[in-house]
Amino acid sequence: RSIDAGDINQDGRDDIVIGQPAPTEAAPAYGGTTGGQVTVKLGQDYGLYYRGHTTTISQTTPDVPGEAVDGDAMGTSVDLRDLNGDKTLDIITGLPGKESTVNGVTSADAGSVLLLNLTTTPEGIALKIATGLSQGTGGIGGGGESGDQLGTAVTAGDFAGNGTTGLVLGAAGENNGDGTTVYRPATGSASFLGKGIAGTPTGSGLGSVLTS
Repeated sequence: RSIDAGDINQDGRDDIVIGQPAPTEAAPAYGGTTGGQVTVKLGQDYGLYYRGHTTTISQTTPDVPGEAVDGDAMGTSVDLRDLNGDKTLDIITGLPGKESTVNGVTSADAGSVLLLNLTTTPEGIALKIATGLSQGTGGIGGGGESGDQLGTAVTAGDFAGNGTTGLVLGAAGENNGDGTTVYRPATGSASFLGKGIAGTPTGSGLGSVLTS
């Protein structure tokens, strides 16, 4: 459903990360994960053709926050970026079907985003630490509402021009389908860039597609 490429482990060969938000989107021989997953395939001298050198991360992976629930749709969006400056690319992935509970109120499909910091190993790569983001956490204001779908799309870049990496997260269902984007800088609070700033029409699902 989503894919990105980059040299994750800085070995001179590009690697790919594939988002598989539904269990049926994984080959039966490997088994899909309830709630979705992302799969990393490392590039080799012979390219990507042969099996092996593959790592799958889901909400069932140790140290990944959240419970894997059918419909979370982890992997709907993916982006590879060096989030912590260690020269190893990390994964940003959206879970627009994730429910959110704030002050005892549960909202279906409020959505969330996972930051998956990777590290290199002799065998390839491994998960170092994982952080979950949703409205009301991680410097993002407000609270997730039913149908917001935070994580519909994700991207990152040096938007401030100061050598730091900020995030832009799409929530295509915000405000009854108007959609919005959330800009979360490397430090400080996040800001919402909705249709009033972007000038998009009512019901246009702003944040459905992002790139940088």
